[in-house]
Order: sequence, then C-alpha cells, then structure tokens
Amino acid sequence: MHCTYDLTNLPFVWDYPVPITIIDIAWGTSYGIFAGFNVFYLTRYFSL
Repeated sequence: MHCTYDLTNLPFVWDYPVPITIIDIAWGTSYGIFAGFNVFYLTRYFSL
C-alpha cells in the first residue's frame, strides 16, 4: 500500500521528494513485518 501510493506520487506530484518516498516505503515494509510477526505469535499463543 505504501509503495503504490509513494511511487504514484513521484511522477504526478510536483517536487515530491525521493528521500521521503524511500523512507516511507522502508517504514511501511518494517511496520508490515512487525504486524505480521505479532499476529503470527498471538495466534500461536491463543490457539488451543
């Protein structure tokens, strides 16, 4: 989701900064990994 939004802004938004795009993609990726691990471990913890 982050990647699609950021990469769409690059050609269409005037002076959209490339470093912000890279930082936001990295943030979205790390947040997604963190959330995925939390869901994985919580489902294992609460499963019977």
